[in-house]
Amino acid sequence: WDFEASQYDIEDIWHYNYVTINNCNNILSHIDAITGEDADQAATLSMIKGEAYLMRAICYHTLALRFAKDYEPGTAASTLGLPLMTEPDPNAKPSRSTLEQTYQLIKDDISAARANLKTAGAANSIYFTVDVINALEARVDLYMHNFASAINLSKGLIANYPLDTKANEFASMWLNDESSEVIYRTFQSVDE
Repeated sequence: WDFEASQYDIEDIWHYNYVTINNCNNILSHIDAITGEDADQAATLSMIKGEAYLMRAICYHTLALRFAKDYEPGTAASTLGLPLMTEPDPNAKPSRSTLEQTYQLIKDDISAARANLKTAGAANSIYFTVDVINALEARVDLYMHNFASAINLSKGLIANYPLDTKANEFASMWLNDESSEVIYRTFQSVDE
């Protein structure tokens, strides 16, 4: 429980989320210059764009939870948030935004993801889906004190992803990463 100058658990969260944000910004800055040859390619490009927006929202939300104060609607406009990067520039050193601006970018990215990503959700999905968007937005709304919206989004997810109620199902969730209640899981092969 000692904090030292090189605390990798803290440094790595900051570093790797901003690296990922920069990668998302790179995709978002260039993807519209690519033209799909047919409807399938255009749909794939839209999906990639939606995934980049969603990943950026996830990264900023992860950072906000760890490196900013809790969101209080009455003081968010005057509370420090995160340095916001929306263009690919690994050497930039922007000032901190307000917490309100940070969460507004997260919400804007969620909206952009929703406009581009149309993949239907399924339990144990290894891809971002509409349900992953809903789960993130419900969580963000909860932190922003938008309780009615968080409840509304959550109700749709609860109906589609029932909790495991049997001991063998619960054990399988922790042992095999398989469960009716898993909305998304990052794919990793045995070799990785």
